[in-house]
Amino acid sequence: MHFDKPGKDNTDKALKLAYERGKDLGLNEVVVASTSGNTAYKTLEIFKGFKISVVTYHCGFLEPFKNAMEESVKHDLRKKVQL
Repeated sequence: MHFDKPGKDNTDKALKLAYERGKDLGLNEVVVASTSGNTAYKTLEIFKGFKISVVTYHCGFLEPFKNAMEESVKHDLRKKVQL
């Protein structure tokens, strides 16, 4: 796939294409990178029936002693992924 310019506007299409390709290949797991949680939430919507793993930056990557993803978002995603 190719996008004319980078940015979060491409996320939905990239995820949908990845989902279709994954289904075609018989996959049932996906790993997705998400800084704030937005991509993770979109992945939960699109990848129905898949086991989803979300990775983010380590603590202090963007700012010393600070997580990139809010703890409340991590907690919410953990609940939703374990459904």
